[in-house]
Amino acid sequence: MPGLGDLFRGLMGARDPQNKDDMPPGAEPYYEYTIEPVDMKEGGHWLTAGIIRKEFEDGTREHHFVRGDRHGDKVIARGFSVTKGQQIIDLEGDRLFDQK
Repeated sequence: MPGLGDLFRGLMGARDPQNKDDMPPGAEPYYEYTIEPVDMKEGGHWLTAGIIRKEFEDGTREHHFVRGDRHGDKVIARGFSVTKGQQIIDLEGDRLFDQK
């Protein structure tokens, strides 16, 4: 049964990172974060790129990343982007949102 927190999150437009219905297509939950791979092509290759999101009391924060890894296949690049996002979260945690 949903609680008051769920009601307020729904009213304020907040997403539940564990509910795949609330996520953009292709996004993956990872702990309390959401990792969304971004299709980015350069010089005939797909790059490792994505957006890491997390809900905070003051709203959703995002961290965009692009790495130098190149892939010949878009599906492989998307999968690698999720893995790279997980590594970034494991190394930085919430500190990644403080970087400018």
